[in-house]
Amino acid sequence: MSKSITPTDIHNKITTLTEQGADIIPLHIGEPFFDIPNRVKDMMQDAIIDGYCDKYGIARGLPNLKESCLERLHYIGVPEESYYSADSIVLGPGGRYLIASIIEMLARNYIGTKEHFNVLIPTPAWPAYADHVHYHHGYVTTLAGDKENDYKITADQLEDALEQKLFDLFIWNNPCNPTGAVYSREEIADLTEVLERYPACQILSDDVYASFASQVDGYAHILDVEPALSYRTFCVDSMSKAFSMTGERFGFAAVPEQYAQPLEKLIAMRTTAVGAVAQAAALAAYSAPPDQKLKMKWQSVAETRMPAIVMLNEVPHLSTSNPQGAFYIFVDASELIGRCYRRKKINNIEKLCDMLIDIGVGVVPGRAFGEANCFRISCATNRAPDGIERIAAFVAETSEISLVE
Repeated sequence: MSKSITPTDIHNKITTLTEQGADIIPLHIGEPFFDIPNRVKDMMQDAIIDGYCDKYGIARGLPNLKESCLERLHYIGVPEESYYSADSIVLGPGGRYLIASIIEMLARNYIGTKEHFNVLIPTPAWPAYADHVHYHHGYVTTLAGDKENDYKITADQLEDALEQKLFDLFIWNNPCNPTGAVYSREEIADLTEVLERYPACQILSDDVYASFASQVDGYAHILDVEPALSYRTFCVDSMSKAFSMTGERFGFAAVPEQYAQPLEKLIAMRTTAVGAVAQAAALAAYSAPPDQKLKMKWQSVAETRMPAIVMLNEVPHLSTSNPQGAFYIFVDASELIGRCYRRKKINNIEKLCDMLIDIGVGVVPGRAFGEANCFRISCATNRAPDGIERIAAFVAETSEISLVE
């Protein structure tokens, strides 16, 4: 069985090759190509000039920061009638850190018991979810979405899984990384109807791509469809994607209030506080609704994605689903597995992705996401068309039979 290669593995490899002078088009990384909003830059600069950044950040956050995070939560679709307040907001150094901390906090309840921490994850999915669960000795069950349904799970699948086993946590990501799938309000309503029948199962909603679905017809946040679920839902958002600030490492979680203090304490034990400049940036980002310029930047990602889908589906032996959110395309390359390129056999998806890196295109193998014959590309770069042209040229050189080296 081939080793699962993660997005981080690929990023590290391509970074090293690029530093050595290789020309690799970065379709592997989920990092927006647009610039940070000016008001955020100004606030960060003021924080540095005023000397704020040479002091410890405040663990509970700058004045009004939690209130601004709550406003951001409402902007991405969580209704005001949910159970969250400013006291429900917990700050952390990025969305990934918060997700890991929430999983750790919940998993700790099972230390010293004979029971298991059971987590249900629809796939394809970001591999870090399962990694964090396994790291804390939890058990993961996956629900595979069908390509014909754009890799989305159905209510019947969810019902079957929850009937068979007692799950402590259901991880939800809409829009989805890596597929770009967006669930409609009707599909979410069917899923929430099932979840309401299993009150012991808590929900972790990873909302970092929500801004990249706001213009999709029928898109809704899971809590906008069923606000009552907020009493057992952890919502996580960050500045990394929506504000193109992957380097600042700021995120927040809206959690059921009984978990806010334990989660804040856990994070403070490890980080003391989110960095002062990152807090200043977040306050600037969240204290006012996104302006039209920022919304146009979000829309530009969709405008990059659509022609990329057309180009990929014109390449023989490749096909895609119909992503409508985030900035990813999940490419089915199963017809290429077993073919040859320049007398070398494409044994598996990892070999294919290695070959693509060799011709100057960075992509991520799908095995880590839960699909062994797919790869993910990101349209969060204006070089996506050039990368796909290189992929097409590569595929054109493949053949069924070769004197394999």
